[in-house]
Amino acid sequence: MNNLVISKLIPGDIILTNGRGIRWGSLPIKLANFFKRGYKERHWTHAALYIGDGQVVEAFPGGIVKRDFKESYLKGDFELLILRHKNASQLILQKTIDFCKNSVSKGYDFRALLYFLFYNLTPPQIHFIWGDAFLGRCFNLRDAYFCSELVCTGLLVAGVYCFEREPYKVMPVDFNNKLLFDTVTTVELPYKENRFIHSIKVAFFQFLYFVTAMLFFLILLVVAILLIALFILFVAGVGGIILFFIGLFKSIPLTIKKKEDDSQKKT
Repeated sequence: MNNLVISKLIPGDIILTNGRGIRWGSLPIKLANFFKRGYKERHWTHAALYIGDGQVVEAFPGGIVKRDFKESYLKGDFELLILRHKNASQLILQKTIDFCKNSVSKGYDFRALLYFLFYNLTPPQIHFIWGDAFLGRCFNLRDAYFCSELVCTGLLVAGVYCFEREPYKVMPVDFNNKLLFDTVTTVELPYKENRFIHSIKVAFFQFLYFVTAMLFFLILLVVAILLIALFILFVAGVGGIILFFIGLFKSIPLTIKKKEDDSQKKT
């Protein structure tokens, strides 16, 4: 089975993974996937690039590394979805491979990871805010990449970038797109989830969705109240300053007249 999977791979293939069991590090990505695509497609949490000779390049919190594909992912602990770019030749994809190879030992882009988590945890009605170029620069760490950002940047360098959003806004699950990528093969785990456990998981994710939505609008309400209060204080303060100067200017002629009257009395 393992050799069959490897025999189907060619350099430039993209590998999406999902680990068996509870992996707390991937939970935020599963949540973001859930908010974006729903419960069924929440599980692709990592992307790697196959570079040939049984090796993959991928980004982890510890940095970008090159690893053995068989040893890392064909031990029965991962589901795999292996994809191939529809419109890119091997010659073009070699540029992507070279970019990823040259990125080994570079840092991990935690800030961009936060960006797409925040993006997918906020209602679609305000997503236009996240498109601001200044916010993009704040959340995107230069010369560092998270897993899907690394692969996307490699495609961008090769001139075969196929997403509408910038690389740091692309999640691993976004590669699961039949219009852009062909499915080479899949590796599914022989595991049937208990219905009761499944129901608990669904309820858990739905509850988080509800709580997040409610908290978001509560935060918006609090911020709006604070802004209104600050505006009222500002207007009151400006009004007080204006009244102060009006009174000051009115008092000047009275003071001058009083001094003149006092001088006449003395004479």
